[in-house]
Formats: sequence, C-alpha cells, structure tokens
Amino acid sequence: MYLDFWAKIPNATGKITYRRKGDLDYVYYKYDRIYDKATKKTNPKRVTRGRKPGITISLEQQIEKAQERVIKTKTSYENAVEELQKLLDKRDAKRRDELGQAIIKSPKSYKDILNYIKADQTDDD
Repeated sequence: MYLDFWAKIPNATGKITYRRKGDLDYVYYKYDRIYDKATKKTNPKRVTRGRKPGITISLEQQIEKAQERVIKTKTSYENAVEELQKLLDKRDAKRRDELGQAIIKSPKSYKDILNYIKADQTDDD
C-alpha cells in the first residue's frame, strides 16, 4: 500500500531519501539506525512520509502508458513463443535424423521395424 498524499519535506540533511514506485516518487524519512551484530552493520529504520509533490499524471496518460506496456509485453511473448517453436522444430528434426540412421544401421528389415511399431501401438490401447 502506498500513501496517496503529498508531504511537506523537512530540511534534515542525510535523513531524507526518495524511492520511485512506478511514476511516483515517495519520500522516506530515516528516524533511527539499529546495529545488527550478525552482519556487523547498521540498518536504517525509515518511515514513508508521502509522495513528493510534482506533476500528476492524468488518467489518459496512465492509459496510454499501460497500452504501451501491453504492446511491449505482447511482442516479447510472441518472440519467446517463436523462439520456442524453432527450438522444438530443431529437436524434432534431430530425433527424426537419429531414428532414420538407427533404421538404416539396424539388421532388421523395414517391414519388421514397422510391424514392431504398430504392434506396440495396439498393445497400448
């Protein structure tokens, strides 16, 4: 949950930090540091003070940005699917080649191999 109000930013040197969440900047105030004996470091304790005052983004601009993200995500998805299909096709071609080489090198006849495959299929039913 993010705060939805603007905050007056105090003039405290070294105690104010900003973090960007999406298109908004939030103001954090460091109020303490706790020493951790295990890591031998001090960890800051912060509290969110609110949003940094600035230009607000209109609903239309938010919709436009969301549409752009959808287009980028869709393009990325389509590229990944295309790459996966190419890899699957390569794997299938390699398997076909291996099977063809095995049939050629086999002492069994083509008819014997075909009968073996067909008999195996009827046993599964």
